[in-house]
Amino acid sequence: MFKKLTTMLLAFGLLIQQGFAEDAESLISKLSLDGMAFIRYVTDSGQNAGGQSWIFRIAPGLTLHDINGFSFNAGILYHYSAVPVQGFTTDGAVGGSRATRDLFITGGNAFSINTLWGKYQFSKTSITLGVNRLISPFTDPGNDRAVGGTLISNDISNIMLFAGYYDSVALENALYNYSLSWGNNLGILGVNGNYDLFGFKLWYFNFDKITNGVFGEFKVGKEYAFTAQVAYNDMFKSPTYKGVSVNGVKYPHSQPFGYFINDGSGRFVGINGNRKISDNVAKSRGIYAFRISAKPLDSLNLRVGYTGSFGAGYGVGLEPNAIMTGGRWWNFNSGLGGNGLGLFGAGANENSHINHWYFAIDYKIIQDLMVNLDISGISGKNDFVTFARMQNGTKVGGIQDYRMGNATLTEFSPSISYNLTKSTKLWAYYALTIGQVQANRIWLEMIYRF
Repeated sequence: MFKKLTTMLLAFGLLIQQGFAEDAESLISKLSLDGMAFIRYVTDSGQNAGGQSWIFRIAPGLTLHDINGFSFNAGILYHYSAVPVQGFTTDGAVGGSRATRDLFITGGNAFSINTLWGKYQFSKTSITLGVNRLISPFTDPGNDRAVGGTLISNDISNIMLFAGYYDSVALENALYNYSLSWGNNLGILGVNGNYDLFGFKLWYFNFDKITNGVFGEFKVGKEYAFTAQVAYNDMFKSPTYKGVSVNGVKYPHSQPFGYFINDGSGRFVGINGNRKISDNVAKSRGIYAFRISAKPLDSLNLRVGYTGSFGAGYGVGLEPNAIMTGGRWWNFNSGLGGNGLGLFGAGANENSHINHWYFAIDYKIIQDLMVNLDISGISGKNDFVTFARMQNGTKVGGIQDYRMGNATLTEFSPSISYNLTKSTKLWAYYALTIGQVQANRIWLEMIYRF
């Protein structure tokens, strides 16, 4: 921890000393702190769920703004534990305060560099180089990071243009609860349009020697709105990873797709639990989604939507949080990737598909107090994944098969949130699933944004 904090401070000190002759008061006025920190407690129970965990994260970033058009940022990340799976517990986990590396017990526990970049701004266009958050519909901008360069332009009225190229990528939940990073080059192009009564998004990505894909979105309306999305990707015939690491554990420099998913540990069984992975991977995958939303009152929001799939599978992105879904537990019981929508989840299985519907209502009781009810369901040949031990669990190729098969379930998830301050939020929800998958969850969280 102290080495990395010292590195951050030295970096800023050198910039101040060598690059710019401004007085200390002026420089301090150009410093800002952003980021977030949270504490979560999650407990799962039921026939197809179990375990409990404390989850901690702090990700502060310090930015030195606009010195002759240049800005510089350095941020650290500390994360401890993960969403629980069957038998998982953080009881006795005092190592959380000591930055130990009990990787496969608590899901990783160490300080690391979160962001470290320099940016040049001219007009309404910026160019950023270094380690930065990975912004795209195919990824989770809050968690995923990459090393490379990004160009963002807002010079055209109501239009945002994006281009990024990266030679190292780290994804938080691409495969169950595991953090993945590798050296395959990633290129992203995107354009967003935002007008008074309608907006659109059109994005493309190419992940060298693995996959490429597109994402599109169209929205019309404000208080009463309709949104449509479509996403598609196409896997390389023989996908190959470069410089893969899982939760910091390095694997051979270059290995084919099947080697990585089944490394002999039996942990990674998202794609049929079968060692002949290449025979089962869906090469073409597609998702479409529709949502109708309404705000009849300032205190009331309503949403109803449907998400389906086409092609040979439905795992359409690296960690595609932009895809519209409902529910709390079904799509986050072992990481979004594990439940199909990610590149390495159950939606990567050949001839898999999903049907998903949801209805949600938000009601503001008073200014800072909100309650929500979310009702959702899934069906189809979805190869739904849960890490809970099943009563009739089977083994494929000697590996425990955690798939639920073609699961049909309905989830009820009431929640409540309270803004303690402008920067601090308390949030809690309860999730209950019925049908072929039976689970309960209690989720308590306090989050602070710098």
